[in-house]
Amino acid sequence: MERNMPAAPETFRVLVVIPAYREEKNIGAVVSAVRTKFPYDVLVVNDGSPDGTSAAARDAGAVVLDLPFNLGIGGRCSPPSSTPGTAATTRWCA
Repeated sequence: MERNMPAAPETFRVLVVIPAYREEKNIGAVVSAVRTKFPYDVLVVNDGSPDGTSAAARDAGAVVLDLPFNLGIGGRCSPPSSTPGTAATTRWCA
């Protein structure tokens, strides 16, 4: 039996999300490596780092989301499912 599958979009965008906390010394190299190897947008979620993580990520070409305080890995990477209509929808996520 043949299943009717929706057609895949011809183009789509990929967003690489990198959680970071106190990564001032490393985040620039990580962002640069991703941007060099892949043509993707890079978002660094700075989890309230007290160091220069945000500046280093921006300098390397990432868009940075600064959280006001440390939420931990669960807080950095969880969608806001408790707020209807605000969670991102994706075809694939890893």
